[in-house]
Amino acid sequence: MASGVDRISALPDDVLHHVLGFLPAQEVVRTCVLARRWRGVWRSVPALRFTGAEGWDSADRFAQFVDQLLLHLWCAGGVNAPLDTCDFDFDSDGFMLLPTGEQHASRWIREVVSRVRALWIRVVEDFMEPSPLFDDLHPVSQHITRLELVGVGVNDKVVDFSGCPALVQLNMEDCDVFLQQIFVSILEASAHRPLLRF
Repeated sequence: MASGVDRISALPDDVLHHVLGFLPAQEVVRTCVLARRWRGVWRSVPALRFTGAEGWDSADRFAQFVDQLLLHLWCAGGVNAPLDTCDFDFDSDGFMLLPTGEQHASRWIREVVSRVRALWIRVVEDFMEPSPLFDDLHPVSQHITRLELVGVGVNDKVVDFSGCPALVQLNMEDCDVFLQQIFVSILEASAHRPLLRF
């Protein structure tokens, strides 16, 4: 930038959103201080990545940030403004070991599941059994097409994905699953069957 020209700010919003989709959510929000052009770009980013409490002053500060960001996005974008992707990565950051960590994470996921097309949830703590994040797994979403769970415990008699008619891919890796039945709807006008990977 020897010439003093800010070429990045001149890029179209869709290109900036694509680039910002690779950054953790807190870094995306911080871009608002770069220049006047960047003030509102973060508000319409189609992908959110929450990388856990590591690097925050405290787990409470991380939880407050996620609460406020989700509230702001839902109020600004309306209830039916779907995200392309949302990624919750609680991999070895200690957040899920805290008494309120699972409560916060469960609430965030319930809020996000109806507003996202692809949802990744990774809960892997060293020397920890898979987290019982879904004791009541009955998501309802017209948008979600892909759900990936890593290190998540599902402890329910019935898991019902029939409220997610667009779901075409469900991946579960290193999960403890204790259930008697699983319901998955099949897209009507499609030859594709949902891909279930356990």
